[in-house]
Amino acid sequence: MAAILSVLENLPSSHYPLEVIFTVSEESDNLGAKSLDFKKLKAKKGYGFDSSELGISDMVLSAPFYTRFDVLMMGKSAHASRPENAVSILPDLNRILSNLKLGMVTKNTLINIGVINSGFVRNAVPGKILIKGEIRSKDKKELTYFKKQIKIIFKESDSK
Repeated sequence: MAAILSVLENLPSSHYPLEVIFTVSEESDNLGAKSLDFKKLKAKKGYGFDSSELGISDMVLSAPFYTRFDVLMMGKSAHASRPENAVSILPDLNRILSNLKLGMVTKNTLINIGVINSGFVRNAVPGKILIKGEIRSKDKKELTYFKKQIKIIFKESDSK
């Protein structure tokens, strides 16, 4: 970012008007991009510099459709010495993960689970699990399809 700001500071006025956008919290929640009012922009095209696979001279020509999901699974925690007092959700998690397609599921679509949080100590049966994932696709229909499939898998687990 500092390099871009330095270039902008020294850019001759013949290159203006120029619109520069920096967004925040993209890794955790896409907060910056979600809050951006695109109606205020005059530009119809732009450059994106945050791409893991491109070289310095490559350009991003399209971006995937994106959605994320957060699932909180609830059971009942108990000390490991009294597992009969617990409602373990680990078997449900195991069933869900074995039924989910993850990674590049098609040439257009990636499904990822980036966060699984459960429990706080090793001598207890965990009472809840938080799962945070995302779907990225260059095909909006595929994104919609896989989003529905994921909902079905979680709902089926909830009913068991």
